[in-house]
Amino acid sequence: MVVLPLVGGERRVIMSTWVLHVDDDEMVRLMIARIFHLNGIPLIQASSGREALEMLHELDRSYGSVLRLMIVTDGQMPGMNGDDLIAEARKLFSHQLKAAMVLTGGTERFHGGVVRIGYELVEKSVKNFELMEKVFHFLATSASES
Repeated sequence: MVVLPLVGGERRVIMSTWVLHVDDDEMVRLMIARIFHLNGIPLIQASSGREALEMLHELDRSYGSVLRLMIVTDGQMPGMNGDDLIAEARKLFSHQLKAAMVLTGGTERFHGGVVRIGYELVEKSVKNFELMEKVFHFLATSASES
């Protein structure tokens, strides 16, 4: 979060950047949380697409136009898959959603979504440092927009 210095007795948030990870598998969420923690990156997590959208609505209510979002989601989840989640998030939070990534083992199903919705498709076998490189790029790009 970027906050302006104290002016006239109050501070003003000028940018709030969040990475949201969504996966229905608790073990995957724990592994991703550990990777982010070891790299010093704050992370919020949801176990479903619906829960993720609720969290995004809450963030939007709290931060509005200064909110910058990156979604890292599982591709195949019950109820709402990663493709549907990103499509819905882009509709509802088009100005705030700056990057999206789908982690999946079955890439063939999602290639249409990559073009249609505009997200990065990453195989779940991605190495930790490659995943973090993508996240650090988002964070650096987001910070330069402030």
